[in-house]
Amino acid sequence: MEQHSKSAYKAEAEVRDAHDEQLMDEALMDTFPASDPITPMCFD
Repeated sequence: MEQHSKSAYKAEAEVRDAHDEQLMDEALMDTFPASDPITPMCFD
């Protein structure tokens, strides 16, 4: 029983992370015009 709830919680967390990433992607698309080339981020 405990094992099942652990895996269910893990799956739920993964879904939440994926949703957050999707929201972030959408926010970035709103911030930058689609015509701009996407520059890789490098912090040197």
